[in-house]
Amino acid sequence: MKIFIVGLGPGNIDLLSKRAHDLIFESNIKKIFRTKRHEIINKLTVNKIDFTSMDYLYESSENFEEVYSKITNYVIESVKQYDEIVYAVPGSPFVTEETPNMIIDEARLNNIDIEIIPSVSFIDSIICSLKKDPTRNFYITDFFNLDIRSEERFSRNAETDLVCR
Repeated sequence: MKIFIVGLGPGNIDLLSKRAHDLIFESNIKKIFRTKRHEIINKLTVNKIDFTSMDYLYESSENFEEVYSKITNYVIESVKQYDEIVYAVPGSPFVTEETPNMIIDEARLNNIDIEIIPSVSFIDSIICSLKKDPTRNFYITDFFNLDIRSEERFSRNAETDLVCR
């Protein structure tokens, strides 16, 4: 059994890695997308690529933790049924994403192989658009983890860029 955790990139299909593209356009593998709210979906629909979206869980769950737990369980049960699956997330699998690590943890407990297929993250696109070196006065955080009152980086004299999802 194997789960391919695939990053969909920031939206432009040209920024999708070749391996991610090959897996997503492979017709004989079950595909699960965390969300269909991504620019690549239109291209997949035109090409009649079949996939299952987890969007319905966001509407039927009490909180994100419940959504992520249900997604993790669905992915693990699906790989047991189909032997190999693709689980795709927007951007890169480890940038502002919770489910890949949860799936990896459960896969280890169930002796399921994992292969990570990265693509360009939205951070790469933003850095290029801003023409900024991310190692100099650049702070990136998830909006849900932000507490500006406790962040010394946000002094009035600092020239710091902030990017949130």
